[in-house]
Amino acid sequence: MTGGGLTAMKIIEQAGLAHRRSRRTCAGSDRNSAAGRQLEHGGIIDLFERRFRVDETVRRHKPAPAAYHSVAAALELDPGDICLIASHVWDTIGAVAAGWQAALILREGNAPLDVGPQPDYIGKDLDAVADQLIERYAPAASASRPGH
Repeated sequence: MTGGGLTAMKIIEQAGLAHRRSRRTCAGSDRNSAAGRQLEHGGIIDLFERRFRVDETVRRHKPAPAAYHSVAAALELDPGDICLIASHVWDTIGAVAAGWQAALILREGNAPLDVGPQPDYIGKDLDAVADQLIERYAPAASASRPGH
């Protein structure tokens, strides 16, 4: 991950979104998932509370609704309170279809499709998505903190 991505994650935390509502997890296909390797390579693995793998839980791959529902159940969260951030259109389609919010980080060749559920947030990089999430949630997070 670029320095900007790491900075974006820290800014989200400092903006008051680092409470139960903004717990950071990741989901991958199996023990050797590219997601885990990317988080380690980017030096941000420690910023994630938990890593979900379908080979240990529901045994259904994303975008199957059961994959998303199992994560929501494990976190004891309402699906509507979860936002998936991904750079794969199919993953955001699956998340939105399962009742989650979704953010799409644009990459070459992965523009949103004109069919199916659409992501709630779209940005050219994690910084752009972070800005949108902060704009949407930071006022509510500040109001819910003691002393505000």
